[in-house]
Amino acid sequence: MASWWHPSSPDERELVRESESFLLGTYVEYLRSQGRWVPPWAWLNTLAHGDPETVRALAADEAVHGPPCAAERVWQQAVAYLAQELALRCEGGSLAGVQRSTLVPLELRLAAIPTSDMDPGDFVCEVMRALGERPARHRP
Repeated sequence: MASWWHPSSPDERELVRESESFLLGTYVEYLRSQGRWVPPWAWLNTLAHGDPETVRALAADEAVHGPPCAAERVWQQAVAYLAQELALRCEGGSLAGVQRSTLVPLELRLAAIPTSDMDPGDFVCEVMRALGERPARHRP
């Protein structure tokens, strides 16, 4: 019996790639590379799983997800705003802690419910509500 499973079929390899992108915070890029629609909850993926440098880049509104089409630009702006809030709340603290305690559970909850009619404003409100349950370290 083999000590490690190696995906052998194209479907298995694709499942591994998709799972890996989700866990690394690059799920939006994965979906876009497949020509698939990006559901609203997926825009939280980079914040929920990204490293501090990626979250800082998002806060600076750098195109982490590549050049957006017009319809996606507003989603990237929403994510940039949330990344700025997250950076404020994690100043001197642990991004990983907020990700584990708040963002990952929210991401999974949103992924489990129909969100196709969620707009960027609803999305920002939902994330801010979740973050609001966690006190900010510093507010200007």
